[in-house]
Amino acid sequence: LLRQAAGIARNGASDISAAQRRVVYGIEDAQNAGFTVGEDLSVTDMRSTSPAERAARQAQVEAFAADIRLRAEQLDGADTKVAGQLTAATAGLGGSGFAPAS
Repeated sequence: LLRQAAGIARNGASDISAAQRRVVYGIEDAQNAGFTVGEDLSVTDMRSTSPAERAARQAQVEAFAADIRLRAEQLDGADTKVAGQLTAATAGLGGSGFAPAS
């Protein structure tokens, strides 16, 4: 039972780490394109540009924001999945298991 839980924890840590990296890469992509990404994962354009370029950059803002949100949701899903697997695997140990992060 403990070996199974340890395997789930190792695999889960790998999955969560990969999901975290995907979020970071999405943020870096937006920043490399000249956008600012806030703590709340909002994407803003700080450049002053022509009206035509502003419209194009607004479309990029929306695309980056949607991509980062999706990656963050995938990270949350990976965390929830691992917590559920660990809770199920350790249910017979008599403890309270692992509660999903809120």
